Amino acid sequence: MRISCAIGAGVLLALAPVGVNAQPNPFGDPAVLEAECAAENLESCSKFANYLVTRTSQESKTRAVELNRATCDKGYLPACGDLAASYALGLGVEQDEMRAYEIDLELCEEKDYAPACNSVGYTHSLGKADFAKDNDAAQPYFVRACDLKDASGCQRAGQYWDSYLNPARSEAKAKAFYLRGCDLGDPYACKDLRRLEGN
Repeated sequence: MRISCAIGAGVLLALAPVGVNAQPNPFGDPAVLEAECAAENLESCSKFANYLVTRTSQESKTRAVELNRATCDKGYLPACGDLAASYALGLGVEQDEMRAYEIDLELCEEKDYAPACNSVGYTHSLGKADFAKDNDAAQPYFVRACDLKDASGCQRAGQYWDSYLNPARSEAKAKAFYLRGCDLGDPYACKDLRRLEGN
């Protein structure tokens, strides 16, 4: 399976509030980003697309889709992750959770892109894209994300071992993942670790 970024595109900042024209722009000067993007700065293209998707007009969201599609085609992995997020949430493209999953799965398995591994695990754990909720299916992807230094992947891997619904529950294994996540800067992993340690 290959990513076909020409099919559609999205933005990771789809997770940010939509329609926030009155709020500060955290991405940088849009005119500067657009100019840098025109000069083939792919990071700036991604930031500019993230800026566009937070605008209220459908035209801006559609432009963000097109920009992330092109940026993904040029090999910039965060734009491909943004593509998956756009499909997952239906921003600038028709919502298609299975397409989002397919993109994330390829990014994880073929590109070792940690956020995508985390997203694949998340899809299984929440039963998205018509999958049944399955923490056992999710866990290998959270572990892979953690191994690729995704802090939230470590926290979620820890939750697997911390859950009382898991017959093989292991506080020691949960603590080990929480510690890794905490060391990587995830505040929830730190909080979970303190809870298990009785602090």
